[in-house]
Amino acid sequence: MIVANSEPKGALLYLNDQLQNVTNTTLSNLIPENYHLKIQKEGYTSWEKDIKVEENVVIQIDARLFPMNPSLTPVTLYGCYNPQVNLDNTKIVFQVRDNEEKNGVWLLVFNNLPFGKGYDLKQILKDTANIKYSQAESLWSQDGNELLVSIQNDNITENYIVTNDILSTSVTKSTKTKEEIIMKWKIEADSLTKDKISTLSLNTQGIIKDKTIFWSPDQNKFYYENRDGFVEVYDLEKETITTSTIKISDYQSVIWFIDSERFIFVENNEETKSGKLSITEIDGQNKVSVYEGILISKEVFVSPNGNKLFFLTNFNPSSSTSTNLYTLNLD
Repeated sequence: MIVANSEPKGALLYLNDQLQNVTNTTLSNLIPENYHLKIQKEGYTSWEKDIKVEENVVIQIDARLFPMNPSLTPVTLYGCYNPQVNLDNTKIVFQVRDNEEKNGVWLLVFNNLPFGKGYDLKQILKDTANIKYSQAESLWSQDGNELLVSIQNDNITENYIVTNDILSTSVTKSTKTKEEIIMKWKIEADSLTKDKISTLSLNTQGIIKDKTIFWSPDQNKFYYENRDGFVEVYDLEKETITTSTIKISDYQSVIWFIDSERFIFVENNEETKSGKLSITEIDGQNKVSVYEGILISKEVFVSPNGNKLFFLTNFNPSSSTSTNLYTLNLD
């Protein structure tokens, strides 16, 4: 039996090139053998895979189709620098430097409203005559509840800890150094990671020993680079390892998609400020290019509902040097 779902729904479902139904649907009474499954919808990329049907085994298919011509929308208009997302993917911090009235530190806060843009913008620190928050470096704590804002003034680094989303021109300076704050957060993060790894089998712990691991948004999977340089995914619930056909060194960044079933691969040339964004399933199949063009950095973010990608670009480099944050609509 094959349970075939797709996002969006209403896609044509083919089995060995024969139209069967539209998604979402169930195909039953199939002879146990190998089949080629294809899902198509006008205006969207297609999805296809070879699958093996076995007796008394239910195969769950959750295909994600992406628009062939996704729209781009500006998020910021006055420049965007050093965007950083917090660990739970609810906020993006960035600096505005190109507008005297707007200069400072800003937050993009995602919301779950069924209407609107899906996010709100709010300024939390405004430049003053003495303190240029817009020139700061911002870093999130492990839990995403604290924001370290570090500013270099006359060869002295001043550190501020921001804990709320209320606009301010003044925050209390930290008595700790930047290194001390980061080390404290790193110890907390390492402790959490150690606790998670301790629940794995000894064999799995041996496989990932001395490897850097990257947890999925649902915390049920993680990926690492195997000895041959390919992405390898460990599924905690299924206790399985999937080796992808994707080689990490071919990309500047490998990012989990929000559904924990896919990756975003970033190709970025810093010299030409160009790049490409692709999305693929964790095994490397159904790779889709969703954007190719001006790409200022390898920093790419995905909205909590998975319908938007956020990245830095500049579509008018001849008239402005400002980079802005844009969204790519994936619906």
